[in-house]
Amino acid sequence: MTLLAMAGVAVASPFAAVAQGAGKTLLNVSYDVSREFYKDYNAAFAAYWKKTTGEVLTLNQSHG
Repeated sequence: MTLLAMAGVAVASPFAAVAQGAGKTLLNVSYDVSREFYKDYNAAFAAYWKKTTGEVLTLNQSHG
């Protein structure tokens, strides 16, 4: 595979995941006192991400 072909695959790969509707999952780790803030913030950020990229984003939380 040529360098140019490999570069094309590297550039196209992220778009293939979006085209297939694949989502991303992030883990938000913070202290327990910020649990409520991040509950609201995560929902707002996931909505922003979907509107901006069309991709579903799942945000999990850990406070421990």
